[in-house]
This record gives sequence, structure tokens and C-alpha cells, in this order.
Amino acid sequence: MDPINIQLLQKALKDEDEMITKFKGDRDDSNLEIEQQRAKSNISRKTQVHEINRSLIAECARLDERCHDENVDFVTKFEKSLVGFLRKGFEDQRVYFAQQRKEERAVFNMAFTKLFHQTEAYIKNERENNDNIHMKLMKQLDELEIVHSKVKSLIDFSIHEAQGRAKMNVQVPDGIYMPRGKFLRLMDNECGLDVVMRFKVHMVKQLYYDLQKYDDERDDIGQVTLYNSENTTIEYHKMVEILDPFGYTGDAELYYLLPVPGINLLDGLKRINGAEDVKLMVDDHAKAGTKICHLYLVNRSESPNMTSPREESPNMTSPREDSPDMTSPREDS
Repeated sequence: MDPINIQLLQKALKDEDEMITKFKGDRDDSNLEIEQQRAKSNISRKTQVHEINRSLIAECARLDERCHDENVDFVTKFEKSLVGFLRKGFEDQRVYFAQQRKEERAVFNMAFTKLFHQTEAYIKNERENNDNIHMKLMKQLDELEIVHSKVKSLIDFSIHEAQGRAKMNVQVPDGIYMPRGKFLRLMDNECGLDVVMRFKVHMVKQLYYDLQKYDDERDDIGQVTLYNSENTTIEYHKMVEILDPFGYTGDAELYYLLPVPGINLLDGLKRINGAEDVKLMVDDHAKAGTKICHLYLVNRSESPNMTSPREESPNMTSPREDSPDMTSPREDS
């Protein structure tokens, strides 16, 4: 190979190497400059971002403050508006309710006034009725006191006369026999020590189980008393003699009422058919400690001999003919 060509080739290679080295240096400088520019750019960008963030934060703070102020103003204005609206609504309601209460009070006053006048008129009417009833009751009470005085006088006279006869050892009917409508009341506690037994004789056409002991218009009532005398006992034949003036016959039914306070006829009536029944009657009244015996004479004779007792009864005398209320039994009993 030609040495000149070799030298030229070597020189060309050397020049190429120098150019490559220079190119590499330029590239390194360029890269370094680029890196520096990039670093500066990053720093600048970060600075700008920081500034932007600061600006945004400041702007957000200003916006928050402005929003807060606007919210406060809005709330204040809304509260004022709401308070005004509520006050107006409450005032309207107050006026409405006041008017309604006024109308209701007027209606109530009218109704109360009407009721007051009606009540006053009713009380006045009732007072007049009560005064009339009181006057009638006082008049009836005066009449009852007069009747009571007459009956008491009759009973006192009968008791006094009977006591006088008892001293002579006789037995007498009391002579008290009258229609039920004129009979006041024969009390059940009027027996003295000289009385063996006193019979209250109820005379009815049939046995009413709701019949009252007193104050019943369906019966006639009489009374007869046995007084203490020698060998005086209550026997069946004596009861037949005693009840003969009251219309007791063999066809009539005779009952006695058990001496139990408050007992009714349905439970308390016992039939008397003979001596054993009379003995039971005496025992029942002895156990009860009473001398008052209520007899019920059913379907008696329509014409009892009240003016002439049987002659064969040696211990019986006729009822007093001067008894003021002595009458025959009612025809409508």
C-alpha cells in the first residue's frame, strides 16, 4: 500500500476522531445547558405554582370571607323577614281568636241567660208545687192527727175497759173491727202483762201472697185479745169461739204468720187445722218473745156476727156497741 495514502488515511481518521470528540464535547455542553435550562425551568415552574397556589389560597380566603359576610347578611335579612312574617301571622291569629272568643262568649252568655231564666222559672214552679204539696200534706197530717186522736182514744178506752174486765177474770174481744180504709194502724207493741195473746185478724176473700200486714185495701182487719184468767189456755176450740164473730166457719181457711221480722206471706203463713197447729203457733210466738199473732182468715162468712157472739162461750162478751168506727166488713174486700 502506498505510504502516502496511509498517512492521509491516518490523518483523516485523526481528524474524524477530533471531530467526534468535539462533537461529544458540544453534545455534553448542550446536554449540560439543557439540564441547566430544565432545572431553571423547574424552579421557575415551581415558583409560579407556589405563587399561583398562594394567589388561589388568598383568593379562596377572600371568597370565603365574602361568602361568610354575604351569608351573615342573608341570615340577618331572612331572620328579620321571618320574624316580621311570624309577628304578622301571630297578630292575625290573635285577632281571629279574639273575635272567635268574643262570638263564643256572646253565644255562651245568651245560652246561659236562657238557661238561667228557665232554671229560675223551673225552681219557682217547683217551689210553688212543693208549697202546694206541703199545704196538702199538712192538711192531711192534721186530718190524720184527728183520726189518730180518735183511734187512740178508742184504744185507750178499750184497754182501760179490758183491764177492768181482766180483774174479773174474763176474756173479751177488743171490739175493734172496721173496714181497712178506716183503720189507722194497730201497733204490734201494745200488749200489757195481763195479756195472754192478742190476735190481729186479717179477713180476705182469697190469699194474696203480696198482701201487706198493714196499709192494704184488699183486707178487713179486726183485733181480739185474750187476758189472763183462771185456767186460761189457748186451745183450738177457744180460737174457734174467738173467731166466730169474725165469720170463721168450717169452710174457711185459717193461717197464722210466723213472728219473724220482715218475713213475707209466701214463706211465713202456716195453716191451722187443729189443736197441734195451735200448739205450734203458741210455741213459735213464745220463742219469738211476742204476744202479737197475725191471723189470716180466708173465704170467711160474708155476714160475720160482730154484734152477738155465741152465747155458749162463758168467757166471751160482745164488742162494745158504742165503738165509733164499728162497721161490717167491706163488700168489696
